[in-house]
Formats: sequence, C-alpha cells, structure tokens
Amino acid sequence: EHGYPQGIVFQADLTEPDVEARFEAQRRFPAVRGVRHQLYWDSRPLYQYAPRPDLCNTPQFRKGFALLEKFGYHFELQVFASQAQYAVELVRDFPKVKFILLHAGMLTDPDSPQMVAQWRDALAQLAAYPNVHVKISGLSMFTYGSTYAQLRQVIRDSIQIFGTERIIYGSNFPLEKLWISYADLIGAYKKIMSEYPAAA
Repeated sequence: EHGYPQGIVFQADLTEPDVEARFEAQRRFPAVRGVRHQLYWDSRPLYQYAPRPDLCNTPQFRKGFALLEKFGYHFELQVFASQAQYAVELVRDFPKVKFILLHAGMLTDPDSPQMVAQWRDALAQLAAYPNVHVKISGLSMFTYGSTYAQLRQVIRDSIQIFGTERIIYGSNFPLEKLWISYADLIGAYKKIMSEYPAAA
C-alpha cells in the first residue's frame, strides 16, 4: 500500500540442486533486489555457519551463484577477514554481479592490532574490485557491544578504504538492540558522519 519495503533480499542455499526454482518463486516480487547465502566460517565452532571456509569456490556453489547474474540480483557477502582470499576469487570471477560486504567485513576483535590489520587488509583486497560495496551494520555482533571509539574506527576505516561512494548503512535491528538502543546507534552514526563534508 505504501511502497515499503522498497528492497528485499532473500535467503537461498546456492548449493541446492533446485535453487533456480527458489529464484523463480522470488521473481514475482518486484521489490526483490538480492540474495544472501551466509558464508562465514572461523576456526571457532560458534562462528562456523558455512561447512567450510572456501564454500564460495566449490562447483555446486558457483553453479547456483551464476543465477545472480541471470536474474540481475546483487549478493550479500558475509565472510570473516580470514576468508578474504576466497571471497576475492568469487568477486573476480563474477565482475557483473554487485556485492555488498555485510557488517563492514565483521571485525571480531577491535582491541587486537593483529585482527584489525587482518580486517583492514581484507577490506583493501575486496575494495580493489569496483563491484564491491560495504555495508556498515552489525558492528556489535562479535564484541557484544561497541564503544563510540570502536564504532568510529570501523566506520572511518571503511570509508578510507572504500570511499564514500561505495558505502551503505544499516541498523541490523532488531538484533542490534541487544547491545545498543536505536537512538544511540543512529546518534553515533550522525556524530561520526558530521566529521565529513555534507556532500560526502
């Protein structure tokens, strides 16, 4: 009635043999813009959503992934920094597909210089491809709450690496309300953004 939501992303297991039927079923909704298949994998069992770190480069995944180009959808890329090499191979091989790197690349420990360096390197590798954008959201998912300084670091580093033209913002609510209120999150965004010129 009111035109909302204006964009929908649907979840699909791209390794399923009949995944094209899921795409066809979603095509009838004109607001569908993209697809999500969570690929994140870490040595810690809690962070192993995908069965293996390089799932995105298996033949069965690639076969399903090719449908994004056919249907004109973008892909929501959710990986850890340690998986950057695999994600880069996927991005490189599908230059016509637009990628949205979720949760600013999922920095798991902003207090660890080693993890921050690995995360920044992963962002730089992916930013080298113009079909990759980064989504600022979910910044407290792995820290169970973020300080203003931590939020500012992730946002400013993401802007430095991707530029203002390839960044989008999200709240990740309702999940994020475990750690921060909506008003405080948006207030932090506004305060950090105030450091940049209005045009940016």
